[in-house]
Amino acid sequence: MSGQTVTLELPKALWEWAERTAIVTQRSVEKVLVDSLYATIPPPLDDVPDEFREELALLEAKSDEDLWAITRLCMPPKILRQYDNLLEKNRTGTLTAQEKKKLEQRRKDAERIMLMRARSFVLLQWRGYSLPTVDEMEKHWTPELVRGRGNFPQQVEASRKKDRVKW
Repeated sequence: MSGQTVTLELPKALWEWAERTAIVTQRSVEKVLVDSLYATIPPPLDDVPDEFREELALLEAKSDEDLWAITRLCMPPKILRQYDNLLEKNRTGTLTAQEKKKLEQRRKDAERIMLMRARSFVLLQWRGYSLPTVDEMEKHWTPELVRGRGNFPQQVEASRKKDRVKW
């Protein structure tokens, strides 16, 4: 394993847990501790295309409210229709050279939005938020939320409390 060497003083209970886990899983104590760190922090951006890496790294400094707003990003309907039309023309092999360039730009736009939303969800979960389920997202994904005028986490939590009362 290559990387930065760090010296830590671990509490006895944590060290004993790491030793037991290392024995049971047939790994080194170092590997157990590194794997534990990886499991508790947002993943590094090493596998993200270079063109998106800097923008995604900047999300770590955003407020919780800003991250929730980013989770609601979507392509404007007009652009989405254009993208769908370009995809269909690509499928049928009828794209012009100019349309191929436009399709590539729309693909990058869609990838950027998807990566920004995904990273925002990861950071919010790391900050201690419970993420909404797909059903909750569909139920609460109102036009007001898409335009950033609603409070998604509060609406989901209110719905969860209401659902708990029903039980």
